[in-house]
Amino acid sequence: MIIDNLDSFKNYLPMHKSFSVVEEFMEENDLDQLAPGKHKINEDVFVISEKVSGKKKSEGVLEAHYDFIDVQLCRNSVDNMGWRSHTECKDIKEVYDPERDIVFYNDAISKHISISRENFVIFFPWDAHAPNIGEGELHKIVFKIRL
Repeated sequence: MIIDNLDSFKNYLPMHKSFSVVEEFMEENDLDQLAPGKHKINEDVFVISEKVSGKKKSEGVLEAHYDFIDVQLCRNSVDNMGWRSHTECKDIKEVYDPERDIVFYNDAISKHISISRENFVIFFPWDAHAPNIGEGELHKIVFKIRL
């Protein structure tokens, strides 16, 4: 997992060939005005814009992905996401769905991290995470990047 200021995202471009695609999209588009839904950027990258109801920390459910990296932003509030190393997750809530590239766990969250408008977080496949923990409606932008 990586958490940093949004204006530092360019420092991470060497980590993955498609991070530059995400950087370019963020520079060329007003993320606050991105229409709700899934938007294909290229064969390996898409972005989801959604407004979701925030959950209490006690309601957070860990999820993980095998084929995609997540770059998550919260545009209007604070998302207090949960995290736990995927290798520590043993109690499967919902088995891996390869079509949606997601598995859910009942395991407890180890840490909470807060991202606000000026931050981003990168979750790799070894990062189980519980998004959308916050108050009110959260405007989330999630870039999905194929490994």
